[in-house]
Amino acid sequence: MTDTLTHFIGGEAEAGDAVGESINPSNLDDVVARYPKATPADVDRAAKAAREAFPAWSEASPEVRSDVLDRAGTLVMQRAKELGELLSREEGKTLPEGTGEVMRAARILKYFAGEALRRHGQALESTRPGIDVTTHREAVGVFGMITPWNFPIAIPAWKAAPALAFGNTVVMKPATPTPAIAHALAAIIHEAGAPPGVFNLVIGEGGIGSAIVDHPEIDGISFTGSQGVGALVGQGAIKRQARVQLEMGGKNPLVVLDDADIERAVTCAIDGAFFGTGQRCTASSRIIVTEGIHDRFVEALAERARSLRVGDALDPTSQIGPAVSQGQLEQNLNYVEIAKGEGGKVLTGGEALKLDKRGYYMAPTVISDTAPDQRINCEEVFGPVASTVRVKDYDEALEIANRGQFGLSAGIVTNSLKHARDFRWKVKAGMVMVNLPTAGVDYHVPFGVLASRVTAPASRASPRSNSTRKLRPYTWGLNSLAEQQTGRAAYSSLRGRRVLVTGGGSGIGAAIVEGFAKQDSDVVFFDVCESESRAVADACGARFVVNDLTNIADTKQAIARLEKEGGPFDVLVNNAANDDRHSIDDVTEEYWDNRVNVNLKHLFFCSQAVVPGMRAKGGGVIVNLGSISWHLGLPDLVLYQTCKAAIEGLTRALARDLGTHNIRVNCVVPGNVRTPRQLKWYTPEGEAEIVAAQSLKGRMVPEDIAAMVLFLASDDARFTTGHNYWVDAGWR
Repeated sequence: MTDTLTHFIGGEAEAGDAVGESINPSNLDDVVARYPKATPADVDRAAKAAREAFPAWSEASPEVRSDVLDRAGTLVMQRAKELGELLSREEGKTLPEGTGEVMRAARILKYFAGEALRRHGQALESTRPGIDVTTHREAVGVFGMITPWNFPIAIPAWKAAPALAFGNTVVMKPATPTPAIAHALAAIIHEAGAPPGVFNLVIGEGGIGSAIVDHPEIDGISFTGSQGVGALVGQGAIKRQARVQLEMGGKNPLVVLDDADIERAVTCAIDGAFFGTGQRCTASSRIIVTEGIHDRFVEALAERARSLRVGDALDPTSQIGPAVSQGQLEQNLNYVEIAKGEGGKVLTGGEALKLDKRGYYMAPTVISDTAPDQRINCEEVFGPVASTVRVKDYDEALEIANRGQFGLSAGIVTNSLKHARDFRWKVKAGMVMVNLPTAGVDYHVPFGVLASRVTAPASRASPRSNSTRKLRPYTWGLNSLAEQQTGRAAYSSLRGRRVLVTGGGSGIGAAIVEGFAKQDSDVVFFDVCESESRAVADACGARFVVNDLTNIADTKQAIARLEKEGGPFDVLVNNAANDDRHSIDDVTEEYWDNRVNVNLKHLFFCSQAVVPGMRAKGGGVIVNLGSISWHLGLPDLVLYQTCKAAIEGLTRALARDLGTHNIRVNCVVPGNVRTPRQLKWYTPEGEAEIVAAQSLKGRMVPEDIAAMVLFLASDDARFTTGHNYWVDAGWR
């Protein structure tokens, strides 16, 4: 049966054109529900309804709020069987997992029903004689909640219940793949007696999340999802000084020491890596094993993973369900290929499965012989994929466990009290498990995360970054003097990535192409100048394609051919530009069309052409090249500067639209670059005059800009999107 869903706004179930579909990932012929797609106007009405409901709800007796949450928890418990079936049918986790999650949501609601009665304050003695001091907590106001698909009833309950318990009102947007189970929870909260406007549900796609983040009536935001989208959410909330809470994934280590009980270790790894189809932010996705037990453990892990039964989530014999979507399945498979390309050995799994019903099935995968800094051990896969790393001893295991930019959960399997205690204190994770899977946490304790961090040793060059967003300088740079001398930055995440550069035949573009080639990226570049471009391609091993970017149709066809031959691109660098000097009197309509095509229009349509492939791969990076010239108002460049100004605005707009698909978009705004054309145009006196006019004092060479582009394309820059970075020669 296919349900028809509604929004819940101001206590009313509001229907609309049910144009969206929620598909059963175990059976692609089964439409679970059809739903209306909310608009910003719907968000506006929901936020205003929540604001109107706030005074009465926050000032009511805490017993009123407690009773509503307790009744909601009771109703969820009573309907656990049907809700569990709906959840498993829509999200894809097995029926026991789905029913278990429903019961967890019920327990959360009941727990916070009790907490509603315990809003304590403090009475303190003042430092001033004869005066008492008291403190108490007050409700904040309206909270916007953007919830994920992997725990589609437990996390909405975990976010909404404490907010409601303490007198806040809620506007919630559920994840696009799982609206039906969120709709069921909303209906129960209203059935339990929530007054109109206290809990509002708007169903829609990524733009609705943006409308929630930006709405002035919403006082706080709670988000769970990807790093790329979370960065945008955080920036949007901070921009208007709203409260914000983010949870954005993990790459959790499980350490197995020589003295571990091997059966317990394998059980912990299987549970942490594969149950829930590996679609848990606390999954044990990298397993670090000391050499004395390594071979026996890895063999036993692969054997157990091989025995797991993958099937329909509603089949009681299934142990592993499908991935939630085609895009997620493709991302999982892509990471397997990346791991193999970097030297990993697939011991079991690694392929999609074809079963009786069409679904997004994948065999549980164990990859051995991986190095700590390979992409499979640094990036969140979010699927049934576990990689193993061999280490010498506990000290090396701890050091490797603390690498990377995530700090959510970590685990250790050992019989040594000494090592267990040391690990609990020294591992950089918010939650630490001893002889337990990394996944799983009680609902009555903090879900702790150490701040996401991007680390790289500082280069010897003194940082002088000038940007629209200041960054910690040691997150950038080349990792040693030797690497600086060879021009080779330590961005292992770029190895094997498919890169397209426009205008790569000379100057800055050639430096960018050569830079990616030195990272062992799979580089393709467009240009119209054959002789120069052939020389660049021959020198660095990149692929050159003759292409006139003023012909948009031919450019899009060329990109389609390249993707058909080699797969979607991971990185697009829009560098091509033509900056012939001209005055306003020189600009004809034909000249205008030609220059706008090459300087601006191509950038938009090249981005449009690569985005579908990036979406299918689960993310990507677009780096645009701007220019400081329009900020300075240089003479005889009126049309060029107009286009470069538009590129900065387009960068921010694309970042907002594409962030929901984990596609990062940033712009590099170079200062004074000593390219052959610049040297041809300006006398030393004229060049010095330009430098004096700008805030960036260093003269650059093309390799400086290439270094910044490489950084923004790498995983070291996963925290940034939608920014225009001004750089000079000192940024490294």
